[in-house]
Amino acid sequence: MYLDGAPRYPQSVFDVADLNRSNRQPEAAKIREYTALYMAEITAVDNAVQQLISDLAVQNRLNRTQIIITADHGESLDEHNYYFAHGEHLYDPSLRVPLITTLPKKYRKNRVAHGQFRLASLAGVIYNLSEVESGSSGIASGVMKIWKGLASKFPPTYTFCETGAGIFTAAHSASDDHIRMKTRAVRSNGKKLILNEKGQITGYNLEENPQEDNPLNQDPMFAELAVELTDYIRQMDPPEKRSIDMPDEDALKKLQMLGYID
Repeated sequence: MYLDGAPRYPQSVFDVADLNRSNRQPEAAKIREYTALYMAEITAVDNAVQQLISDLAVQNRLNRTQIIITADHGESLDEHNYYFAHGEHLYDPSLRVPLITTLPKKYRKNRVAHGQFRLASLAGVIYNLSEVESGSSGIASGVMKIWKGLASKFPPTYTFCETGAGIFTAAHSASDDHIRMKTRAVRSNGKKLILNEKGQITGYNLEENPQEDNPLNQDPMFAELAVELTDYIRQMDPPEKRSIDMPDEDALKKLQMLGYID
């Protein structure tokens, strides 16, 4: 469907990982091939979701089932010379994910919510949709206002993210001025601030430069983001935090097979 008759080459995900480790620039044809295979994976997931929804309809369960489709991360297909991977960079191709949901009949259909939403708030939204008392507020209640037609945008919020690199190594020996082995970022109101493992800060205006190829650090908004990111780091990784116990050998092998550690 996507390779358009092109030959298929014997390969694995580790071939792609080697591209990023070696800093080699793959041929354009190879990028097209990997992109086609990725699109095929997305189509396979779409078909699986369609089958699930069809089965619910056949069983007369669709009208009383809440369906929410999202993902744990995106994927860089070649942006920023990062090929078919995620977890080592905090650019938007790895961070932005779909969020599609069916709604009870009492809410308006075919609505698109604008602004920024974080997956950490999704549980509160599910509680609200299910009319279960959870004490949730803020962005979760803001989502409900959108679906009731009382608002058109998500309320402003800060979203924090970090890379997975070194999660079982030096990253847990944190300090305020140098968070080793991790890159962290804060995203809000169309702006993003990235702090890499060397302590270097880069800011982006996502509304004017969604490709994140024109770093800016003079916007007053970035100073506010820097304060929020610093507070987040101090809360999550205080300097006095002790190193975690390493997993046993069997767990380490499983994590290596999944690609989470080298």
